[in-house]
Amino acid sequence: MESVTDDKNELTDNYLQYYNLFNYYNPNTKDVLMIGGAAYTYPTYFLNKYKDKNIDVVEIDDKMTKLACKYFNLDKNNSRLGIYHQDGRTYLNKNSKKYDCILIDAFKGTNAPFQLTTYEAVLNAKKMLNNNGVVITNIISAIDGKNSDFIKYEFSTYKKVFETVKVFKVQDGLPDSEKQNLILVGIKGNNDFKYVSNENDYKKMLNSEIKNFKSNKNIVTDDLCPIGV
Repeated sequence: MESVTDDKNELTDNYLQYYNLFNYYNPNTKDVLMIGGAAYTYPTYFLNKYKDKNIDVVEIDDKMTKLACKYFNLDKNNSRLGIYHQDGRTYLNKNSKKYDCILIDAFKGTNAPFQLTTYEAVLNAKKMLNNNGVVITNIISAIDGKNSDFIKYEFSTYKKVFETVKVFKVQDGLPDSEKQNLILVGIKGNNDFKYVSNENDYKKMLNSEIKNFKSNKNIVTDDLCPIGV
């Protein structure tokens, strides 16, 4: 389970740091949605780091929220935090609120709920975004080889929906054939990236982008989801 250091409020899990890319690609962000609260590690960090921004968290298991309050310093009464105990896809289907960024980190072990991976789900996420909005998704997959289907299917699906799609490799040194944390970013609109915040703060993450990532997979849909998740 992820954790935050108490003294510096720093994220100890590398993949969680990549969620901060929202502030690089869309520094005017005010309202963020996170699907998958788990121990609320990132939301707690977010509330401490970004004092001028709000975050809503969709977490299907209310017991996780109680544990986060008890053991992980979550203040559920923070005025900049909204908590919704429901399925993430249900929220994407029915919610009418607009966001500047959507973060997705919903897993059971290494498997993601298929209903959050499909074209219909990703399209709904895009519709919830304001102009220049960003979706950042944690994907556990190999980059290449027999275990790479997940990222390749999702890359094709995101490319069908978003004008710009990027893939980042979180951990250096792992072979491309090994399952690992990959970060998939979809950007709404023709963002020219000229108004980004201080690039030096994000340089290491930006340098980990997998340039010219390609996929020969079809998109996944609610009716056809062959990812095996």
